[in-house]
Amino acid sequence: MHVLLVQSNREDGHRLSTYFSNHGHAVVSVQSRDEAMQCVGGDIAIIIDLDGVPDDLGIPFVEDLRRKGSTLPIVMLGKGAAWSDKVQAFDAGVDDYIAKPYVDEEVLVRVQGIARRCGLG
Repeated sequence: MHVLLVQSNREDGHRLSTYFSNHGHAVVSVQSRDEAMQCVGGDIAIIIDLDGVPDDLGIPFVEDLRRKGSTLPIVMLGKGAAWSDKVQAFDAGVDDYIAKPYVDEEVLVRVQGIARRCGLG
């Protein structure tokens, strides 16, 4: 499975990227909307770490993808978000929302489960 990791926190991003890579997944990390849009497509699962990403890479990015008909699996990571933030994310089209702090293994198994249901194996 290919994973697009949208993040701005290099330490968290590197740790998660390494974890996924160590479990056999190809990971591309990006920090801008333009970079993310260039990588979207094919058999890729998207993880968006909301911590510090520009506003256009959060909910608006997800809404834009869904409006364009994308069915790619999207998992959002957020810092102890309020319930209303989670509802907004799900309404925008995310498939799962994981509050920080998280365990890397939990992110991996959730992304794998969603990808499997979407036919990405």
